[in-house]
Amino acid sequence: MKAKWLIIGVVIVVVAVVAWRKLPGLRTRATNAVGQVGGWTEEARQTDPLGFMDYAEKELNQHMSQLKEARRNMQEALQRIADETKRNGDLLESAATLAHKFRGAYRKAMVGGYPVEVAGGTYSRESLIEQVRLVMMQSANYTKAIDDLGRATKAAGATGQSILTQITDTQAALASLPAKKEIARVNKLTGRTQELLAQIDALIDRNETVLKESPVRTVEELVHTDLAPAEGIDVDVMAFLEGPE
Repeated sequence: MKAKWLIIGVVIVVVAVVAWRKLPGLRTRATNAVGQVGGWTEEARQTDPLGFMDYAEKELNQHMSQLKEARRNMQEALQRIADETKRNGDLLESAATLAHKFRGAYRKAMVGGYPVEVAGGTYSRESLIEQVRLVMMQSANYTKAIDDLGRATKAAGATGQSILTQITDTQAALASLPAKKEIARVNKLTGRTQELLAQIDALIDRNETVLKESPVRTVEELVHTDLAPAEGIDVDVMAFLEGPE
């Protein structure tokens, strides 16, 4: 019985070796599987350059689609950030105008007394001061939002440039692969070609890093801001109301 299983085992090994040597398609698929799971080592690329290039072409085409989509999304995010920046800038300008109206009413009331009519409402001294406090807190919040949006613009711009660089490098690599395949088919791989294959392997890794570490996020996630009156903001209402113009 043991001899029977030993013979079967030997036959399986022999068939596998023959298949590996005589069936390049099988060899390529097997090498591709190893490359996808464990990465293509320099030895693996030298042993089966065609297999690596087939794998690289598939990966790079997939990366190209993902990178182009990421760039479109990043451009849309930058436009949303620009729109949000303008909106907060307009709100900040309106808040400043309103605060100055209240300050004018406060100074007139120092002579004419209260209540005063301003911005469509009637205010006592206490309610006017509290209203100005709220407006100043909102102004501080709008300013913070604009600052956060500025940082988001810078970060998104840097990410967009990284994506564009990878698109350019990926296009160049894809354009070079057909010629490299012909070289590999006639078994005339040069040291320069091997170096280029290593660079393509590194490019695949960089693409995956950019796609993984630079996701396109929503404006809200980029900004981390809340436009409700922020807690803990210290505003000196009286210094504003009674200070110089």
